[in-house]
Amino acid sequence: MDIFLRPDFARICGFTATDLKNLFGDRFAELLASLKFMGEMDATATPFDLEAKILNWRGGYNFDGEP
Repeated sequence: MDIFLRPDFARICGFTATDLKNLFGDRFAELLASLKFMGEMDATATPFDLEAKILNWRGGYNFDGEP
């Protein structure tokens, strides 16, 4: 059974912006360093810039239409 589009399961599919910070925030520095090294982010970028980039990649996609 595909639960992805069922409203009663929408909140368990994917990550919220808060989830990204709470679950992966400790890895932002390492990811930021890698992206800078690869030229994917400016050398002066901060963890806040990375968070904005991740949220942009994520695109705000959700399954229940709620922000």
